[in-house]
Amino acid sequence: MRRIHPAGLFEAICGPEMHDMKNGRTYQLRAVDSSGEQTTMHDPYAFPPLLTDYDLHLLNEGTHWRSYERLGAHVRTVGEVTGVNFAVWAPNAESVSIVGDFNGWDRRKHAMRKHIPSGVWELFIPGAKPGLLYKFSVKARGGHVTEKCDPYGFAAELPPRTANIVTDLESYTWNDQEWMANRADGANALNAPHSIYEVHLGSWRKNHNGATQWMNYRDLAHQLVEYCHKL
Repeated sequence: MRRIHPAGLFEAICGPEMHDMKNGRTYQLRAVDSSGEQTTMHDPYAFPPLLTDYDLHLLNEGTHWRSYERLGAHVRTVGEVTGVNFAVWAPNAESVSIVGDFNGWDRRKHAMRKHIPSGVWELFIPGAKPGLLYKFSVKARGGHVTEKCDPYGFAAELPPRTANIVTDLESYTWNDQEWMANRADGANALNAPHSIYEVHLGSWRKNHNGATQWMNYRDLAHQLVEYCHKL
């Protein structure tokens, strides 16, 4: 490919043999950076948007009751290629990019597509996997760039770090069968005692005995349930 812009934009015009490929998305790009490190990857922009017009319609209405299945970061397989589809609602942004440890936190590498006029930005990154750290890099109309956490993120780093973590919920093993069975019974749900305790988990309690002063959800759950039970 030949460089057509000093900022790093390259172009290649392929012959008719490319049109004969059974799946035009299977081609890969090979990049060599200034240090000589070589990377081979699929082209994210060869894959179509995965959000449907109906998804966008419901999101615009504010009536998409399962928006958590569409927005955020979700492991998807397109054809024979598995990756992660990222989507976020940022209607007033000038541009939105995905940044993370997989692209050196460089917002130029994975600029997202905007669904007009919905204000939803989306991009499928082939080869991305669970466990990767990411944020959305949002450029405002005034030019200011801010890295933001995913409002639909399923996992995040412990403070003071703030990046989200790509998580595949389909591979998660649930262990709440007994609780779900009791909830389904629900015969005495309205008559059973309830305890409502509003709490900000991030500042409720710190672990001063461990290697880190911050606790994760599992650590907090045991202490918080016991604390509420004693109220």
